[in-house]
Amino acid sequence: MTSNRASVWVAAAAVILVAGSTASAQQSRPNGANGGMDNSYQATQFGPTNNPYSDYPAAEVQAIPAARARAAIAKMELLRAQADLNRGTRAAVRSFDKSDDVTKATNEQQQAYQQYQAARERALQPLRDDKDYQAAQVMKEEIGKKIAARHAEATPDKPVPMSEIFPMAWLKLSYSMRMTQRESEALRHNAEVNDARNRLASATNRVTTLRNRFDQDLREDPDLIAARRAVFDQKVAMIAAQTYMAGLYEARGIAIDYAYFIRRHNPYRVMGYDPYGFNRYYAY
Repeated sequence: MTSNRASVWVAAAAVILVAGSTASAQQSRPNGANGGMDNSYQATQFGPTNNPYSDYPAAEVQAIPAARARAAIAKMELLRAQADLNRGTRAAVRSFDKSDDVTKATNEQQQAYQQYQAARERALQPLRDDKDYQAAQVMKEEIGKKIAARHAEATPDKPVPMSEIFPMAWLKLSYSMRMTQRESEALRHNAEVNDARNRLASATNRVTTLRNRFDQDLREDPDLIAARRAVFDQKVAMIAAQTYMAGLYEARGIAIDYAYFIRRHNPYRVMGYDPYGFNRYYAY
């Protein structure tokens, strides 16, 4: 009788232990044996299978390549607009330089300059035989040679004293002023030189007038105005694309930091174990 009673007690104890272990196993799960939301319980995994929602900033990260491509396109569009503007400007300048009016005015200016130089040489020819003029020219050249020789003899340790150079330079300048004064007197009273100078000034004024008029036309040309406007618009587009790309980089950094810290500081994770299957710790 005693042995049968002992066997009954052992069997009852075994049933209680099995029931207790089953209950404790069910309590260790987040929502009971069937999970409360699912018919079967799945173990925690590091994959998207049982974690369809993620804090990873996929949209911000994937937007960066497209923004960089748009910024590159905007830059190349700006370069193309600048090239079109430069090409149009050069074409207008070439057309102006090859025009009949400019060609004629330029040729007249060159001829007037040559005539003035020839008249000037003829007016100064008497001075070539003047002894005072020749003496001043010789002294000027000799003093210039002496100054050059003193500079050639100088070294970094022994520079040329200004007390030596200044008197020679002043003497050379005085001879040059004397020669210039004689030349000015000879040219001032020469009618041929005055007529040639007037023709040269008139031809130069015609060329200057044509170029000033062309500069004004170049500013008001409709095609070039449109080209300059296109360059400005492309500058605005490039700045906007670069600013947008910089904003995306900043937003991506903020999103990645948010995803990192919200997973790293999960209050529901104890000792590295996340019983609820979300906000799990990932090593970045």
